[in-house]
Amino acid sequence: MGKYDSLVPLVLRVGMAAVFAWFGLHQLFDPSSWIAFVPSFMTNPWITSESIVLVNGWAEVVGAFLLLIGFQTRPVALLLSLHMLFITIETGGAIGVRDLGITIACLALALSTIDRWTLDAKFRS
Repeated sequence: MGKYDSLVPLVLRVGMAAVFAWFGLHQLFDPSSWIAFVPSFMTNPWITSESIVLVNGWAEVVGAFLLLIGFQTRPVALLLSLHMLFITIETGGAIGVRDLGITIACLALALSTIDRWTLDAKFRS
């Protein structure tokens, strides 16, 4: 093992937290810019595109926070990878390829060792 191998889960976790925080906060502060990405089958007269964007933004911010502090890291990363897989499939094209990279990074985080700088590690010991 290399001397920096133990940092890989930390860097991946913090990096994914930053990505989800960025996207989530943008959705919360400017939901109208994200409405075009909401699939038409998800809306109806009672659920607007803007409300879907806001719920998604909050989910991503909460997920980012949980990743950042390392609480329930594996389940959160798995849920975020499934969330991103849906977005990848729905979006397609160049944006979908970018989202596939985020999907795979979240899956790798879900499968990785819990780093010692997480609340998960603190609760385990």
